[in-house]
Amino acid sequence: MGRELTIGNWYKADISIKGSIEAKLGFGDGRMFKMTKEHLVIILRFDLEFKIKPIPLTEDILLKCEGVKHDFNDWYIIEFKDYEMCVNIIDKSLTIGDDYSERLISSNLEYVHQFQNIIFALTNEELEINL
Repeated sequence: MGRELTIGNWYKADISIKGSIEAKLGFGDGRMFKMTKEHLVIILRFDLEFKIKPIPLTEDILLKCEGVKHDFNDWYIIEFKDYEMCVNIIDKSLTIGDDYSERLISSNLEYVHQFQNIIFALTNEELEINL
């Protein structure tokens, strides 16, 4: 997991840091947080990567993302910047393009941070998620 920790991505903390560090970083058992530079420094400094867990990409979380709407069945449309993408929540796939020129981007999209990283790679902009 350590190699996948990216500033701006959402994770779940399976950790409780006592005192002022916890207050500053907002960590808590099972609490979701958006990774900041300060989080990353503390996590790496105290070798806590194993305590940071990925957040599964679910229908509820997808609908909290900027530009996402339910299309039909297990499909969700993402209109972000100049791209139109489709996510299938059951088969964990992300495609880009319209119905006639669709291209598979990812076939193993399980976690929120993976989704964020793909969107950033395509658009060079961070996807807003209201968690």
